[in-house]
Amino acid sequence: MLKRWEEHPVFDGIGRDHELGLFQRHFILMNALYSLQSDLWSDGALLEISPLEIRLQWLSADGVKRELPAVYVSLSEYYLDWNHFNDTTVADVRALLDSFWRDYCDLDRRTEAFNILGLAIDASPQVIKRQYRQLASSYHPDRGGCPEKFIEVRRAWEILR
Repeated sequence: MLKRWEEHPVFDGIGRDHELGLFQRHFILMNALYSLQSDLWSDGALLEISPLEIRLQWLSADGVKRELPAVYVSLSEYYLDWNHFNDTTVADVRALLDSFWRDYCDLDRRTEAFNILGLAIDASPQVIKRQYRQLASSYHPDRGGCPEKFIEVRRAWEILR
């Protein structure tokens, strides 16, 4: 009798490196989900797969054959191709994780920068530039403004530009 799920034969040959092994287990799970999604789509249902939720949605029975929503196509193509599983190295996984954490930290920095400039997160580049110029002008030390606030506004601009 198997004592741990990792001892199941499907996991034979999984990378012993923690990060590579995590990627490979994730890949196997996503491969199974996207395979199931494909099968269910043929039966008139959509298996919605997102990082926080997996949900089954039955589609209308109007007889119209629909295309799988584009948001799922590229991910399913990736996870259904076993070459990605076989060819991904420890270095590749580490680069993916580094990229994720860099983007995650940048998201926090970007949100803070929008707050400093007093803007909504969906502000256009033109609005960001206009707001930066207005605030920089009002806080500029040569115009009697606050140097600390000017530096804060400048850093926010550098993050968002």
